[in-house]
Amino acid sequence: AEGQWEIWTSLGLYNMAKNAQAGDTFVLMQDIDMAGALWTPIENVNGNLIASEKYTVSNMKITQSVNGNMGFFASIAEGGNVYRLNLADMNVIADKNTTSVGLIAGTCAGTVDACTAIGFVTDDRAQLPEDLKVGGLVGTIIPAALLVLLGIIYLIGGGKSQMDFGGDFFPDITKLDNLVLASGIFLF
Repeated sequence: AEGQWEIWTSLGLYNMAKNAQAGDTFVLMQDIDMAGALWTPIENVNGNLIASEKYTVSNMKITQSVNGNMGFFASIAEGGNVYRLNLADMNVIADKNTTSVGLIAGTCAGTVDACTAIGFVTDDRAQLPEDLKVGGLVGTIIPAALLVLLGIIYLIGGGKSQMDFGGDFFPDITKLDNLVLASGIFLF
């Protein structure tokens, strides 16, 4: 049965990991410090995680991938929603099986909205695999290729672009504000 669960502690986060596939809604109720604990990424999230803007999960260390994906969530399934999640002082160390890594999720076919993440993604392998996908928030956004294809079909079919392709189309990435804006545009 679908329900709403409040998360108050690190134990609550671990319980969420066990129940996240049930379609339930989980609400973060206070800051949670995960110092000293290893986190196993949650796979195929198809429920909802809603966090208040003022609460943060911090000091999380992730050293194990799940089906090649690493992040707070290994993967967010279609229909899964993560809203206003703040992560700080994240340390994600890609293992030999990792193919896609991000601080919030390795892969996402659902929705990540109004989230922040601060931390490091590292890899202790001497040679990184060529197909390793690394993103700040999400390593791989699954429907992205489909959206690009649909956009091309729309334009070929005579649809009018809502973007001005004249002049300086690409933002000046030497300015931090533009870099953040460009990242947001290309990730979401």
